[in-house]
Amino acid sequence: MSDDLKPKNYHINADVDKDRQPSDARMHKPFGFLLAGNNSILTKDPDGTLKWLGLEGGGLLPFGYIDNANLNWTSVSQITVGVGAINSHVRGEEDKVSMQWLGTETIDITLTGLGGLFSGPEAADTWYAVHVLGRDADRATGITDGVTANKLIDSTANFTAANVQVGDLVKNDTGGTQARVAAIDSTTQLDLDVDIFGSGEDYTIGPKVAVTMTTSDDFGSLLGSTSYTDWRHVGWVYNDSGSDIRKFFQLGKNNHKEYHWDVNQSVLNLLLLGSATSLSTLDLSALIPPDSMEAWLGWEFNTVGGNATDEFVLRSADSSITKPNVPYRFAPGIQLTETAKGQVWIRTDSAEDIDYAVAVPQDDLSLFVLGFKHKI
Repeated sequence: MSDDLKPKNYHINADVDKDRQPSDARMHKPFGFLLAGNNSILTKDPDGTLKWLGLEGGGLLPFGYIDNANLNWTSVSQITVGVGAINSHVRGEEDKVSMQWLGTETIDITLTGLGGLFSGPEAADTWYAVHVLGRDADRATGITDGVTANKLIDSTANFTAANVQVGDLVKNDTGGTQARVAAIDSTTQLDLDVDIFGSGEDYTIGPKVAVTMTTSDDFGSLLGSTSYTDWRHVGWVYNDSGSDIRKFFQLGKNNHKEYHWDVNQSVLNLLLLGSATSLSTLDLSALIPPDSMEAWLGWEFNTVGGNATDEFVLRSADSSITKPNVPYRFAPGIQLTETAKGQVWIRTDSAEDIDYAVAVPQDDLSLFVLGFKHKI
């Protein structure tokens, strides 16, 4: 077969109007293609470097799109949001706005403002929603050329013309640290709340993408108090009784994320040696977030004093199905004094509750929450 006739890895990008009619189509052959974005495409160089390339065709991310933007636990006080491309919650389906970034964004729960808790003191035993905020461009970027404690100095800058504001997030792109603008000393010097700069270091002020956490998954009412125009909720973290972020792993590249807890089983106990023979409600709200409604359970069951035909049942607390017809029925078929173990995914009600029951009072059931699913 001639090389001209062999299949090739081409992609078509086009503008799409509100009636989904394409126009201005362009054919291109990207290298290392990963995903299409608004007027751009994310590619990988042979050396592994990620970059956005402009496209004449103006590709659009689908409505509700999210690629990567995974949360990562780094310490009891910090998480990161990995490289990603997402659509904003603000715009409608005919006006798809994407936020795209190639670096890792850090949130420190001990800080207040962007890059930390958006407001209020840190609270224990609390779920915090993680949000990405976006706008069209950074306020200012440059390289420092002077050194004074708690200052950012760049003799070539004009921070007034760049509309830099008190409270803006400042990143040391060379050192990977961040601070906030405490005062604007002059057009070339800023006072910062943390000493993070030496001379000759790259900086970004008011980056076009920022991250923060709140107790609600809806940031819409707070967006107007920032200088950002778009936002997207990208996940949850739990601050436990010791005011430590509970360790987790998050899996999933699209808007369906799966969380796996990475802590001692004692932290995840939902039920210890339960023996209720009538359907009884269990509250999972400290182990799965407010809008999850799907939990990954581990179970241990034994029939000491019962018999080998005994079983236990599980159901969502809003289910009307009664014993013995509950779909989630487990009859391990074990001998007396033995213990059976297993795992199961189960839907909860909107209050994160499930019901359980065993066959006879001598049966014992223990449950622990290994993780949960979350649709962003």
